[in-house]
Amino acid sequence: MLHDFLFDILLFKTLTEEKLVNLAEICMDEDIAKAILKAAQSSMGMDCSSIDMSNIMSFTKRMVKLAEYRLQVKNALLLRNIRRRLKNASI
Repeated sequence: MLHDFLFDILLFKTLTEEKLVNLAEICMDEDIAKAILKAAQSSMGMDCSSIDMSNIMSFTKRMVKLAEYRLQVKNALLLRNIRRRLKNASI
C-alpha cells in the first residue's frame, strides 16, 4: 500500500485531492500534505521512467533501512547507559 502510494506521488499526474488523506497520514501534517499536492499539481517535471523509479525505490529502501538501524543503535546505547547507571547506583 505505502509502496503504491509513493509511486503515485512520484507520478505527479496521479496525485489527486482524493489521496490527500493518505498523504497527510504519511506526512503526519495536513499542511505539509497540501503543500506537496500543490507542488505536484504545478510541477513541470517529467514522469519517471521505470528504470528511474527502480533506482529511486532502491535508494529509498536503503535510506529507510539506515534510519531503522540508526534507531536500533540509539536504543541500544540508551539501554547500555541505563544499565551502567543502575549498576553504579547499586554499588
